[in-house]
Amino acid sequence: MKQYTFTEWMPLVRPHGRLLQGEKGIWFNWSCSGFTIAFTGSKLRAYLVPIGEPSPVQPPQQPVMEYPYAGISEDGENLSRRFICREEGWYTLFEGEKGSHSLRLIKLTENMRGKLLLASLETDGTLLPVPVENKPLIEFIGDSITCGYGNEAPGRDEPFRPEEENGWMSFGPQAARRLGMEFSCLSVSGIAVSKSKNGKFTFPCPQMNALYPYTDRLMEEKSEKTLTKWDFTAHPAAIVLINLGTNDVNPIRFTDSRTEGDEEEVWFTEQYQTFLKQVRSLNRDCHIVCTLGPLDYYLYDQIEKAVRRYRQETGDQKITAFKLTGVNLLTEGFGADGHPSMKTHNRLGKELAERLMPLL
Repeated sequence: MKQYTFTEWMPLVRPHGRLLQGEKGIWFNWSCSGFTIAFTGSKLRAYLVPIGEPSPVQPPQQPVMEYPYAGISEDGENLSRRFICREEGWYTLFEGEKGSHSLRLIKLTENMRGKLLLASLETDGTLLPVPVENKPLIEFIGDSITCGYGNEAPGRDEPFRPEEENGWMSFGPQAARRLGMEFSCLSVSGIAVSKSKNGKFTFPCPQMNALYPYTDRLMEEKSEKTLTKWDFTAHPAAIVLINLGTNDVNPIRFTDSRTEGDEEEVWFTEQYQTFLKQVRSLNRDCHIVCTLGPLDYYLYDQIEKAVRRYRQETGDQKITAFKLTGVNLLTEGFGADGHPSMKTHNRLGKELAERLMPLL
């Protein structure tokens, strides 16, 4: 078996998603981030370094550690295997007939459910350079729905389990594969567009407007390192799809008065419009698509208002808004904690691909 060091394998693989370079390898922490690897031989192994993290929904006095799950796709569509990474060490990615092979190593769980670094590769054959693909890129910005939170759970009363979160089969990546597009996910369960006006009911992590300009703020803030800005020019998106607003409704619904709730709605509209300007400043030529659903549509009118005002103020016509079709309770059911099931994600993947097709 020949081992390839970080500097040897890095130029040969094709990266996917927002990856953060470390001292000993590359961190692929976001949902569906990873690498396409090509080789000749009959066996391929990867030296992976995981970091477990306490579940954000558990009481501090009873921490439950969660570890990242990874998957392998050999055809670019289906997962041939999946595995949990609890300990640093060698993990077999492929073992079979000797020949030329290509596979994609994918992180299935979201950023806050554990971190994962690829440090080294080894094979009984030879690593091959992966050709560059000129597929158009779509970037998905979202919350737990985009992460595929609990989409493989048997029902809505089930708690979250990392092994039942399959980002590869969430609606966005499914749509991207149907369209023949490369894709990148920037999604966090519980996240909102911005902090609420009253400062209440926010998830214990930066909001999306604070995360978006950086490669992996969730990772680098833990080590108090200088934040690495994402190179948007080197990774130009054809479409940026935003599915946020489901969590922003919390400070509106749980306020003490209607007046305070009205102020929060106005605040959300302003903050959403400001976020659109931020996205456009970093993505000069892309189509911006604003969606909401399939669970809660309370703020959709405010999203439409923000898009309309943004279009009027800037003259930017490469922006649109539409709702994702809601969950069909009779035929689809729910995943964990009342999140969309795999049946819903499968349907939405088809519907979204049809809605985005004209933009291409």
